[in-house]
Amino acid sequence: MSTLSLTQLMIGGGLAALVAGLSYLFRLLSFSGAVAALVIGFLIFGFGGIGFAGPLLAFFFSCSLLSQVGRKRKERMNALYEKGSTRDAMQVFANGGIAALLAAVFPFLEAHRETVLMMAIASLAAVNADTWATEIGSLQRGSPWMVTTLRRVPAGTSGAVSWLGLLAALLGALFIGLVGVLTWPPRSIYILWQPEVPELLAVAWAGFLAALADSILGGSFQAQYRCLRCGALTERKTHCPDAPVRLGRGYRWMTNDLVNLIASLLGALFVWFLLAYFVYPA
Repeated sequence: MSTLSLTQLMIGGGLAALVAGLSYLFRLLSFSGAVAALVIGFLIFGFGGIGFAGPLLAFFFSCSLLSQVGRKRKERMNALYEKGSTRDAMQVFANGGIAALLAAVFPFLEAHRETVLMMAIASLAAVNADTWATEIGSLQRGSPWMVTTLRRVPAGTSGAVSWLGLLAALLGALFIGLVGVLTWPPRSIYILWQPEVPELLAVAWAGFLAALADSILGGSFQAQYRCLRCGALTERKTHCPDAPVRLGRGYRWMTNDLVNLIASLLGALFVWFLLAYFVYPA
């Protein structure tokens, strides 16, 4: 039985428009990003309700705030990243697309609503963990190491990790899990129980593992281009003005957005596995 109502959809659309508009106004999103956020927000708010909306908003605004911390130190590394701190449509869909799809089917899966909501929260925990790791880990002094080889590499290299970044990833996943517990649909006749410590740990661990998988994909398969002028390895197809680049490693089709989308999906799948075989074993 579906729990959708026209009122809920209208309120969801209004909230999505408000968040997208304010985010564009404050340059947290590009125009295309705001349009994508409107679509994602409508599905999350209108179909999923507060249980989906709370973790999504916690992810978006916490990461937007963290991107402003240590901006001067991050400016040099931003030249190596494929995208900047103002998110475009592809970034929005990569980070929130899995949660939005789960929200869209949520009202129609009466027997599995708890699991669907947990999977959505874990998908957001994964992208939040990855973003916190990047934003906070980049503040650590010294060179990080490549997750696939354990060799020291320049800061900003895709697939590089640091102790501060790993801690930030774990805290970022736990943060979304906590928000998910706090915004769990109250007094719902369709979801009669509140998540407890085992479920929270499953979400946090799934998000952290997915963020680690993101680093492995970034260091192994994501496209990295070598600037033929300065020799820098970058995610961008241009680096120095008027200087050509060539593919240094990875595959051209494996972009940072695709890596983030895969990590988000893995977060959802990991928590499903943990819930099915460890938290609620048959």
